[in-house]
Amino acid sequence: TLENAQEMVLWIDAEGQLLFANQRFCEVTGYTKAQLPQIDTYKLFFQTNTAEAERAALWDNLRREKRLEVESQLLCKDGQILPVYCSLNYINYNGKELDCIFMRDWTLKKQRDHKLELADKVLANASELIFWVSESGQIEYANPAAHAALAHTPSTLERSYIQDICLHEQLLSPSFIFEDEETLFETASGGQLP
Repeated sequence: TLENAQEMVLWIDAEGQLLFANQRFCEVTGYTKAQLPQIDTYKLFFQTNTAEAERAALWDNLRREKRLEVESQLLCKDGQILPVYCSLNYINYNGKELDCIFMRDWTLKKQRDHKLELADKVLANASELIFWVSESGQIEYANPAAHAALAHTPSTLERSYIQDICLHEQLLSPSFIFEDEETLFETASGGQLP
């Protein structure tokens, strides 16, 4: 049932009245079922003075599209702002317009995204040549330092094979020969180059 769903579920009418919130919403936000009728949905999602304009634009878009997916922020009872991913669904029931919202806590995803952005910046700004190589030896990623040092564009370098690049550019001793793809992968994942 909606009451016991793992996602937070809300029903909000076009005037901003909160008509239903499931148990998961209460657990995550700290509001009780008794407090739901007093919740100002403008402040719940729009923590700015432009809440009315934003809400009106969102409803116009929802009426037109019938279903929207948006990232938003949810104001919890303790004042914490929670990033959420929302699936908005337009329902017109006997002339009453409703927005049935399914929400997911997006905190962990945002933290992972932030770490990936930091990792991307580190790779992009490293002076060392960095390659990500598939088990078959195909280059899947090369950082800008590798592109510059090898005078290759990203598209040509990332269609190449590491053994071809290394031998051609004399990055490895000519005496080092990849006998097969398995040897290459074992070397790249922990073995020592001669």
